[in-house]
Amino acid sequence: LAKFESLKINGLGGEIKAEGEVAWQPGLSWNFASELSRVDLASYWPVSRSVLPRLDGTVVTSGHSAGRGSGVDIAVQLAGGERWVLSDKTDGVLWAPSSRHKAAISWKNVTRPVPAMEFVRSSEGRLLFEGRRDSYKADFSAGMTTGVMPSGTWRGQLTGSGPRMTVDTLSYAGDAGGMQAGGEVDFSEGVAWQGAVVLDEFQSGWILPDW
Repeated sequence: LAKFESLKINGLGGEIKAEGEVAWQPGLSWNFASELSRVDLASYWPVSRSVLPRLDGTVVTSGHSAGRGSGVDIAVQLAGGERWVLSDKTDGVLWAPSSRHKAAISWKNVTRPVPAMEFVRSSEGRLLFEGRRDSYKADFSAGMTTGVMPSGTWRGQLTGSGPRMTVDTLSYAGDAGGMQAGGEVDFSEGVAWQGAVVLDEFQSGWILPDW
């Protein structure tokens, strides 16, 4: 068991102050609380800064990883009120490709600039994921506004296997009316898709103002 009462790291474009403990027997376990100041992960990861801006806030995480099963909980509170909570349990080592995950991610007060949509703003949402990278299912729901779609609730269910993903249902209900969609996407050779959309008193002028 190793305890850190005060750990300061200057790196990743900013500063991290942490305290907590980590143990290696039996398996790996940890419990940390951290303060982030101007941490810039987008400079080190292949992610746009519009998706992952500089981070100021707190991160609290605890978990364990072992061959018989693993789990992790992470809570992130960022400046401006943005909040993320993740909980994940697996039947094996946490990061092993063969491990089966059962994860939940929730968020509040998230705003990001997005090309072709101007911006995406979500007051709150939740994503549930179960399975492995090569065979999974996911459900999500979110209250969301974009530069081309007014406020509404989005819900979706999808399943995936290898390079193929099936959108079982994708629905929107809000100020622009109603919309339901479904289809399939294949990433095996580029991107190929097919699907169908059903509109219910949908005001198309939000997307196609000249139509």
